[in-house]
Amino acid sequence: MCLYKCEFCHAEFCPRPQVKRPRACLTCQSARQRQNEKEWREKNKDIDATAAHRIYRQQRLRKLSLFTAVVLRSLKIGFSFLGLIELETAHQNLAKELIDFFDSMGLRQINKFWPDVFSQDLRALSIDIAPT
Repeated sequence: MCLYKCEFCHAEFCPRPQVKRPRACLTCQSARQRQNEKEWREKNKDIDATAAHRIYRQQRLRKLSLFTAVVLRSLKIGFSFLGLIELETAHQNLAKELIDFFDSMGLRQINKFWPDVFSQDLRALSIDIAPT
């Protein structure tokens, strides 16, 4: 039994179970997305698309740098516990390689591996770490 009505064609439809608040049927979904994009552009006329992409990239890189710093700190603690000092010499190369790896992996994939609770713990752990 489908209890949802499409906002565009007003037909009843059964949404996919992953959708939290279904608004449009499958045939009207692209029209809904185009309308949302148009509304966003009208509401944010002062934001240039390239500037927005640059801002989003900077935010993503800040998060990745913070995440990398926490990972490096954990590795450093592990190495010092074992009495090894090799991490100190390879630190700069390792930091860049980790950032590149996490960047290629993407924040969505990282968030799948580590839930929000763990992300909050990362923020608490990283108070004394300055992003690189």
